[in-house]
Amino acid sequence: MTNYDVIVIGAGPAGATAAAILAESDINALLIEREKLPRPKICGGAVSKRALSLLEAANIILPELKTFKKCQSMQLGTFDFESIEHLATIKFENEAAYLTDRAEFDYALVQNAITKGVELKQNLMVTNIKKENSQFIIIGDDFRAKAKYLLCADGVNGTSAILLGFRDKWNDDEVGLCIESSITDYEPPPSPLNFYFGGVKWGYAWFFDKGDHASIGAGTVLKDASNLRRLFNSFVKHSGYINTSSTENLKLNAWRIPATGGISGNFAKGNALLLGDAAGLVDPFLGEGVSYAIQSGKIAAECIINNNSDDYRKKIEEEITSNLKYAKILVKIVKLNPKRFIKLLANDNAIAMDYVKIVLGDSTYRQFLKNTFKKMVI
Repeated sequence: MTNYDVIVIGAGPAGATAAAILAESDINALLIEREKLPRPKICGGAVSKRALSLLEAANIILPELKTFKKCQSMQLGTFDFESIEHLATIKFENEAAYLTDRAEFDYALVQNAITKGVELKQNLMVTNIKKENSQFIIIGDDFRAKAKYLLCADGVNGTSAILLGFRDKWNDDEVGLCIESSITDYEPPPSPLNFYFGGVKWGYAWFFDKGDHASIGAGTVLKDASNLRRLFNSFVKHSGYINTSSTENLKLNAWRIPATGGISGNFAKGNALLLGDAAGLVDPFLGEGVSYAIQSGKIAAECIINNNSDDYRKKIEEEITSNLKYAKILVKIVKLNPKRFIKLLANDNAIAMDYVKIVLGDSTYRQFLKNTFKKMVI
């Protein structure tokens, strides 16, 4: 049985970031991925400027990616079963987000980690985790390894949190369901980023134009997802983006994301830490999780480097979930009248720019609500 300093389960942005930072400090890290890389990753593919800034701060520089479209504006609107309205186009002073292919993006992060000395075991399913003395023993088919630290970054569908007793399962109000299709025959919209609210209590529909293809989809919390397919069909029909109103020939993908904004107070058990989606660290307003996955990977690695994993929960709450709880408040406000909120962004440039600062990583939801709460509720 091979001994490591740290074992990381899950080679997405959280796991790959943590492993790369650890390796740079000469910490012996094993990165385990249950699929063969590069593996398909079902996702709309929008990555915020905040995410790339966090990577750069961690000395992780992405190579040139085949699919990587810079976004300098976004269009906002509302939708329901019968119609769609394009209400506002917000222009950014600089690009605030990027559209990419997640399989390519994630694999680039893994390759970066490998170049820094991380060992990768792919196509390996972890079937059991045991604790003996101060060591975690990771068990898979014909595989055993042990380490003092264990980072669980295997996502919303991962098993490590269950094996370690963090939870039995997600509740239906803690998880979002998204359906999406990747298309090539469409009319390019004025903006590559397009978000539409109102058709669902929590969530939205989207159209992301990546240049040679686009992602069209819709998502909501699982407990309210019974009409999601019908809403998606209606959005396709009324959006005007696709050269056919029929959804019969569209290949649909479906996946789950956390809708919690973080699992309150339950990110760590001793030297076992939950990262990224496995910890529910997703923006409850836009469903964006890549930047928080990267940030949690960075925090976890730094805690291990400083030999103080006990600080992980505190730092996650201070740096991530304390902000995301204000995003939950924004969700509740927008749900009351989505059209009013979108029109407010369209007509008040200061509010629009305040929100863009969150995507850039230059502000927080707390600051956004402090600046705009009265305008939104009066």
